[in-house]
Amino acid sequence: MTSSQPPAIFSALRLKGIKPVLDKMVYLGFDLKACLNDTGITVDQLSASDELRGGISLEQEFTLYENILRLSGSPHIGLELGTAYSADSLGILGYAQMSAKNMEESIKIATSYSPLTLTYFKPVMIKQDDFGGIALEKQYEVPEHLLQVFSDRAVKAVISIATSYYDHQNIFRKIHLMHNDCNKALYEKSFGCEVEFGHHRNEILIKKEDMLRPFPESDPEFSRKCLEQCRKIMHTFQARSELISQIKEIILSEPGYFPKANEVAEKLGCTPRTLRRKLSQEGEHYQTLVNEVRAELAKRYLKSDLPLDAIAEMLGFSEAAAFSNAFKVWESISPSEYRESHQHQ
Repeated sequence: MTSSQPPAIFSALRLKGIKPVLDKMVYLGFDLKACLNDTGITVDQLSASDELRGGISLEQEFTLYENILRLSGSPHIGLELGTAYSADSLGILGYAQMSAKNMEESIKIATSYSPLTLTYFKPVMIKQDDFGGIALEKQYEVPEHLLQVFSDRAVKAVISIATSYYDHQNIFRKIHLMHNDCNKALYEKSFGCEVEFGHHRNEILIKKEDMLRPFPESDPEFSRKCLEQCRKIMHTFQARSELISQIKEIILSEPGYFPKANEVAEKLGCTPRTLRRKLSQEGEHYQTLVNEVRAELAKRYLKSDLPLDAIAEMLGFSEAAAFSNAFKVWESISPSEYRESHQHQ
C-alpha cells in the first residue's frame, strides 16, 4: 500500500485504459483469459457499458502486466501496446485535444484533465528555449520490473495519438525515458528520433515552432463543447470520491471501533446493497477502506511510544502477532521495522 492512494476516478478509468492493451494482445495472438489470469478482472467487465464496468485497483493492473510480460517474453512489449491507443480511445477528451488550436493547447488540455488521459503517469507541460513538449511523471509507486512496460506504453501512446493530429507527420525531436535499456537502436526506430535513458521522468520533446503549428482539424468551438463534457465527467467522479471520504470519517468517528458495512450504510441513509454497488462503481471494497484507515492509524501510533500490544488492541486485533501479520500485508514491512525507520520523525 502506498502512502498516497489513487483517487476514485483513477480506479474507475483503469478498466477503460487497459481495454486497448488487451485488444492488442489478442490481435498479436495471445489468449485473453491468460492475460487476465489471477487479476480478478472478468471478460464480462470488459464488455460491459461504462456505467457497469466498475474499476480496478493498481494491484490488478500490475498482475495484468506481469502476465503480459510473461506471455510475450519481451521487455519491449510496451512499444507494441502503445500503438493500440488513438484519439478514439480517449473518448471525449481525445476529440477535445484533436480539435484544439495546436499541440501546445492540446497538451494544456491533457494536463488539466489528466485522469481522463488513461495513462498511469501525470502529464506535465514542458517549455524550454527551443523546445516544448510533454513530460510523464510517476504519480504512484510501480514495481521496478514493470516500469519499462508502463513507460514504453505511455510514451508510444502519446506519440501515436499526437502524430495523428498532424496527419502522421513526425514532429518529435528527442525522447527521455525513465528506465534503462541497451537496445537504443530499437527505441530510436520505434520513436523516430533520438532517445536517452535513465531520466527522472519520461519526456517527449518537440520543436517550439511545431508546438505552435495549427492542427489540420482545429475547431475551437467543437473543442470547447468537448471540454464542457470533460468537466461534467470530472465533476461526477469528484462527487463519488466524496462518498469514500464520508465512509472513512464514519470509520474514524469512534476510536478503537471499526463498524460493519451495514452500520455505515445505515448512517449514510442507504441499504448495504446500495453501498456495495456504489463502492463497486469506484473499484473499491468496504474492507479495503477499513484496512486503509487501520494502516494509517497504525503508522501514526508506531511513531509514538505505545507498545505493540496496545496498538494492536486500539486497531481491533486480539493480539500483537495478528496486528504484525496484517501490517506486513498492508505495508510490506513489520511494525518494528517501520517504527525503527520512523523513530526520529
